[in-house]
Amino acid sequence: MSLPREPIYADYAATTPCDSRVLKRMAEVMTSGWGNPSNLQSSYGRRAKRHIDEARLRVSQLLGATEDEILFTSGATEACNMAIKGIAAANPARQLIIAPTEHPAVIESAKIVERAGIAVHWLKVDQDGVIIWKDLEKALEKPSSAIAAMLVNNQTGLIMPQQELRDHCRQHNVLWISDITQALPRMHLNVHELGIDIAMCSAHKLYGPQGVGALFVKRGLHIQPFMDGGGQESQRRSGTENVAGIVGFGEAATLQRLEENQRLQKLKQLSTFLEHEISSFDSSRVIFSEDQDRAPGITYVAFPDAAPQIIRRIQGIMVSPGSSCASMHASPSEALLAMGVTKSMAANAVRISISHQQNEDDMRTIARAICSDY
Repeated sequence: MSLPREPIYADYAATTPCDSRVLKRMAEVMTSGWGNPSNLQSSYGRRAKRHIDEARLRVSQLLGATEDEILFTSGATEACNMAIKGIAAANPARQLIIAPTEHPAVIESAKIVERAGIAVHWLKVDQDGVIIWKDLEKALEKPSSAIAAMLVNNQTGLIMPQQELRDHCRQHNVLWISDITQALPRMHLNVHELGIDIAMCSAHKLYGPQGVGALFVKRGLHIQPFMDGGGQESQRRSGTENVAGIVGFGEAATLQRLEENQRLQKLKQLSTFLEHEISSFDSSRVIFSEDQDRAPGITYVAFPDAAPQIIRRIQGIMVSPGSSCASMHASPSEALLAMGVTKSMAANAVRISISHQQNEDDMRTIARAICSDY
């Protein structure tokens, strides 16, 4: 009796499998490199700290940052909370400016800030999810501390125009806070060259372990910590570090940096092939942000003629209705609604996110499964 075939995974924007090389390095640390990195009186603690220092260097190299600008967290959600709440707490008289297409970790943090009495301006975006610059210019007439706008949108793959954001921030002396989680596996980036002041990311979107992330804070900036204790991470994030997880993040970052060109080339090829296959099955399909600059590997698509709840009828592949962190709720994507998409079409949208590890046969199967039987 044969076991049932596993569905083809097409939800890499939600999480990625941990690379075997990352797992091997983590296992080495867990078996022979463990120790409390805060206990520098112990050889075990000093060894653990060296592991963290090496990982910090590796992550900083991937981001184009310096080691002292990287602090480790439990993931991008914690980093988003630290960034939004920390900047708001440090500048309570200035408003935050938030794009409505952000990840829930940013949106919900901003709502908490707003309920605490700190002003938040919710930006308008166009039908592709691009910031309406006149609205941003109007918002910047008021004293503002930061603009939160992710580099690569986690649902549509849209790359937010970087030059315009950088110019607005510099002209008005406000910070650019950017969730770069989806950008790391999909484009080459350098946070300093881009003009990003604060950035958040996770290891598990990069073939690293779940439960570990990083916050980049440009040298000279201060974020008020909201976790108090032993003063780890240079007094910025207390709590004993997840040594093995951090080492895994460092290994994943190094692999991405070394293999970046090959990975991106393959991802672009497969994305183009997938969207061509979907279009050949159904020319009426709507790919959100299709005419904008998008990162490879994410396709957010809807079918105007499909019956409701198309995602429930898809067989043989694993996809999501949008942001996986919000998919437990039945409501349509808030990002699509902010882009002016109707509720019925937003409720029927399917996010396909793929990997450089896949092939064209996988893309054909995904396209066929998405487009059949509706």
